[in-house]
Amino acid sequence: MGQAPKVLAVAVALFAVALGAWVVAIAALAWLGWSLRGRGARERVTRQGEVLPRSGRPWGRWCAGAVLLLLAAVAARSGGTYSPFAFGVPGIVVLLWPRTAAAPLRRVSPVAESILLRRTYVPFVWHAFAEVKLGREGRARAVSALNGTIVLFGGTAPSVLKEVSVRAVGHSRAESKAVRRLRSEAGRASARGAYLLPLDSSEAAKKLSAGLARAGLEAGDFEHAQRLPFEVLALRSEEGRVASYDAFDLLEERRQPSVLCTGSRPRRRPLLWEVAEKVEEMQGWPGPDGATAFLASLDATRAQPFELRVKMAGESPEEVAVEGPGGTQATVTRAQLRALARIYG
Repeated sequence: MGQAPKVLAVAVALFAVALGAWVVAIAALAWLGWSLRGRGARERVTRQGEVLPRSGRPWGRWCAGAVLLLLAAVAARSGGTYSPFAFGVPGIVVLLWPRTAAAPLRRVSPVAESILLRRTYVPFVWHAFAEVKLGREGRARAVSALNGTIVLFGGTAPSVLKEVSVRAVGHSRAESKAVRRLRSEAGRASARGAYLLPLDSSEAAKKLSAGLARAGLEAGDFEHAQRLPFEVLALRSEEGRVASYDAFDLLEERRQPSVLCTGSRPRRRPLLWEVAEKVEEMQGWPGPDGATAFLASLDATRAQPFELRVKMAGESPEEVAVEGPGGTQATVTRAQLRALARIYG
């Protein structure tokens, strides 16, 4: 989209404020904010034979926040009572989004019989999580193939989750976009021996309900990967480098399910594989299990129809047992099975 419509939207909002037509001004700014939303995931570049999203600075968010604050100042100068707050508060939230979004705005609710979680207070934002199943060799390299938000759970039962976030008005549209994102990630990860098992929304909500406290990880420690004291580590990877992160300690109390914030930025972006190798050295990665073999067999037989590769081996009201190529077996929910059919079909 060109710049002319955006400039026109700003002009319309300013004239509407001057005339007291606040409904028109809010509508113009809402459209402007939507047009300035991040588009990094849509722009693709080829680097070392891989297709990766292009990183960039959040100019759109900064411009939208600045425009909102400017309108708040104009409204206050014009003697407005509520309008300065109507523009000023959203402007501050937009400018400080990585931090403010770590609070109630990041709470999610699981969608029944689905892999999706919906933002409680931002209903057009949806999330889906997939557990990363790793092979026996090259696990750190396999993790480094992932892009976007990755959540590492340490402790006695380590696991790796891949998060995708989409914006959509309805459930069907959101699910289609999330599955396409997971399919793209699965294709890249499988080349390194990693496979994605989409989580049922209820299982993902349990993972995200853990009580957490920031671990106070030093930026220098993180950049040089000398020590990584964490029980839960959330990373955002861009083009193979760690763009932002946050480390957490687990607490005994539970909380409302919330997606994790990666608001801390290292002074120098370390390579993701360097961090992954240090994690492997200190606490190891989860080993392969039955689901790993099942997903590997699905990935190796993509050319065949999904319904010919997978057989029902048993079912219960909540889960189904399935048998894949070569006799590999796994137990999944029906929502997971539907997602697997579209990711590995």
